[in-house]
Amino acid sequence: MSGYRTLHRIKPSKQDGDESSSPPPPIWRVRFSPCRSSAPSSSSSLPSSSPSPLRLLAAGASNTIQCYSLTERTNKDANTDDILDASAMSVECTDCLVSKEYGDCVDDGDGAAFVPSRATLGYAALDIARNYCGADPASGSEIVVASQLGGKVCVWFRLDPMLIEKGMSVATEDEPATTTRENTKYIRPHAEFSIDAATGTTLAIRPPTLGNYYTKKETDIIVALGCANGAVILCKTGILAARPGGGENAGSSSVVIGDSSSSVGESINVLSKSTPGEIVAT
Repeated sequence: MSGYRTLHRIKPSKQDGDESSSPPPPIWRVRFSPCRSSAPSSSSSLPSSSPSPLRLLAAGASNTIQCYSLTERTNKDANTDDILDASAMSVECTDCLVSKEYGDCVDDGDGAAFVPSRATLGYAALDIARNYCGADPASGSEIVVASQLGGKVCVWFRLDPMLIEKGMSVATEDEPATTTRENTKYIRPHAEFSIDAATGTTLAIRPPTLGNYYTKKETDIIVALGCANGAVILCKTGILAARPGGGENAGSSSVVIGDSSSSVGESINVLSKSTPGEIVAT
């Protein structure tokens, strides 16, 4: 319960332009990412031997999805079964995932910032998975899919920190617009689409480990969206599914953690040639 109370003590930042007297927006969904946050910086007070921080995403009644880095200020390894000490937990908002139409980018003389264009009910559904079709649960980069009421869906791709440390990066043409403000990155989606029949209140990423579906013919990550009539729609996200031994697809997202064939400084493509939102089954 101590960890539960700690998460509820997280106060959302005011990047949405809220006044200090405004109450914080409610949170609809909270998910831990299977991928870690970046390793502590050299200026951090944490021991150099500390593991990479945990990554927590919170979606609520705002125009952003808050991404938090959670680190215990001790030498304890979070990968073990030891209980984390909530009183020694350090929490920092590092990223904000935003839609393509999230306000305008302006420069107020103190750096660029996003100015929200309108209020929304936020993201009602959120799911996270590793982009890897193999059996290793520790391989693959992060895929985040979230939806708003009415069926608007946003998809974000994030390289695993282990791949970033190897010098890998996403191809420039596949990288969305990103702006940094007060040490927080505002990241637009890699893909965005709308499904009219979807309610936007429920979704799930079809697990990439279902290798029987992710074949050379169908290579997109698939997301399932709930509809008001009880149906479930499966549609493409426009993001390539990474398969083990997929080196024949040059420039694809087949590069995974531990892949000895990948070279340092490699730039990979993550977008498929499919149309995001293309329905494959109902």
